[in-house]
Amino acid sequence: MSPRQDVFSQIPRILLQQTVGPVHKDPALTLPPEVFCMIMNRLSHPSLLQACLVSRAWCEHAITVLWKLITADVFSHVAEGRRQNYAKLVQELSLRPLWACPMLDLSFSTLRILRLWNQTSRSRFPQRDTGSDIEYMSSHTRMWRLVKTYGIQLETLFLGFSPQAVTSEDLLTLLEDCKALSRVGFSAPWNSLIDLDILVYLATRPILECLSLPKIITPDIANDLLQLTNEPFLHYKELEIITGGVVLWMPIMAHCTRLELLHLRVVDRFGWYNFQSLSTLKQLKSFGISFAEGGLVSESMLSILGSLPRLRRLHFSSNQALQLPPWDERQVTKYLSQCPCLESLSITQEGHRHAEDRTDRIEHFAVSDDHIDPDGLLVRGFLSTHWKVQWSLCDNGTRTCPGDWIRRTFI
Repeated sequence: MSPRQDVFSQIPRILLQQTVGPVHKDPALTLPPEVFCMIMNRLSHPSLLQACLVSRAWCEHAITVLWKLITADVFSHVAEGRRQNYAKLVQELSLRPLWACPMLDLSFSTLRILRLWNQTSRSRFPQRDTGSDIEYMSSHTRMWRLVKTYGIQLETLFLGFSPQAVTSEDLLTLLEDCKALSRVGFSAPWNSLIDLDILVYLATRPILECLSLPKIITPDIANDLLQLTNEPFLHYKELEIITGGVVLWMPIMAHCTRLELLHLRVVDRFGWYNFQSLSTLKQLKSFGISFAEGGLVSESMLSILGSLPRLRRLHFSSNQALQLPPWDERQVTKYLSQCPCLESLSITQEGHRHAEDRTDRIEHFAVSDDHIDPDGLLVRGFLSTHWKVQWSLCDNGTRTCPGDWIRRTFI
């Protein structure tokens, strides 16, 4: 337990000692709700259980906070006959295949967020530990049953496990039955099931606001989406897409006027292209693009993105050589000063390692007040072959003074 958590764990006892009279003996009643939730969020599970012993009201509230967001293995510490008492409190559940079977016996009446992952360890649920690989394989089927059981009440769904005996028609039917679903994500094993019909449905469903899609969008798929849908992804606020080229998505992005977060992962080599189509995304707050085979970050691209009125975060990354504008520190500072809302600009590149040197060079450089030039901020540092450079502002939220703090870190 960290010292900070230990301090928070003492708050119930201190409050109980300070209260006077029978009316104020309950520390949960002496705290404003927002302060109480703040304390609950900072407590570790052991200290939270200690706090629950202080009073009944504190215990009831603490248990509600504790079980609101859990992973399924937490149930292994609860007697089988008492699990349902806590299952009804769960609003967000993360689950792996081998824990699926015990969960089918419980009723999660308040469940709103469900994240299902692939198995990373062979730990078994104590009551179901048979040591059989048949259970491991069939547990994926039970995961699918769990999704179908609670799909109608879910608001967020992430499918990260490997589908077994699931067809594209099954997946489309599930999405249609999830009437309240507003956020959905898939992992790579679902690529083969996401056909054009599912893409069209996802692109046109009004209630959906967030989508993470692992399927590579080819030129044919992009053209089909434009032909079969009037304004694809019109209602979305967050999109994470893998594409065969940024050019393919420019006509589609012109319709996404409500987007607040956009992350493109590009699998083909990125060439020269004008990002003018993104100028229609007036609500965009965060933009990221990842190149698999190297890419280009041009001055015109940065200029167009920097002109977006609400953009706060800008991120570029590449697994190979990434071409950057030939800017010095003063030009970077000038660019940031011209962007109305930009709070951070990060560029990450995985450089080629030399055969004789298998270790990365690490250099840290942070500016302080005595490095600030009244006419602009000068930052000097060493840029190694393997580098990560990040500029961020640390000036109490304002962007008006010329002496904005900018920190660059080279990794």
